[in-house]
Amino acid sequence: MPRLILIGCVLLVNLGLAQKRDTTFFDLKVMMDKMHADYVKVSSDSVYFKTFERDTVVEGKSYTFNRLANDYYVKRWGTARLAKGKDYPDVYFETINGEAKALSDYKGDLTFLVYNYAFCQSCLNMTDTLLEFITPYVQDHTVNVITLLSDHKVDGEVFYERYNARVQLGFISKEQEQDYTLNMGTPFLFVLDRNRRVIGLGSLMDIKRYTNLKSLILGALEKN
Repeated sequence: MPRLILIGCVLLVNLGLAQKRDTTFFDLKVMMDKMHADYVKVSSDSVYFKTFERDTVVEGKSYTFNRLANDYYVKRWGTARLAKGKDYPDVYFETINGEAKALSDYKGDLTFLVYNYAFCQSCLNMTDTLLEFITPYVQDHTVNVITLLSDHKVDGEVFYERYNARVQLGFISKEQEQDYTLNMGTPFLFVLDRNRRVIGLGSLMDIKRYTNLKSLILGALEKN
């Protein structure tokens, strides 16, 4: 009997650790939701909100920006980046063929996980840019590129042939997309290692405009 009690205690401890491990990522979502609610509450008071407006000059042109809003978005991105190094949730989704899949079904050195919309052509073009960018570097790696779409399955069917054999398309709900992207919008990229740990993250729109996302991708490929 004492041995059974001991085994039971060990199982409970392991279960507690597993739950803690699985919810760490979503703790960030809770933090960001509260941050957003506080920001909305303040910004709804338009008179108070406008007291934070400042004029600034960029390249000879005058712009007005709101310091409160700017600080909010800076803090938001800073909180989202805390996901780096954390275990990413095992997302469940439906493929275009109607199969139920999870991230844990895919084995490889790296996973490029993209959240997108099938109806947004310019957003999908960013997936093309990602594929073109990583192709020269993946010969020595087993790399998964998974694009999860949060619109209706039918909306994605016209794009299936375009990405067939290059990416795994999947469909999730809008609620899932908001949770798994920390509500950072789309198209959004997470780079995960073989243990589904977050190596980096960023808006896929930045891949053409900024070198930091390119450096993130190259760094991930070099480390693996």
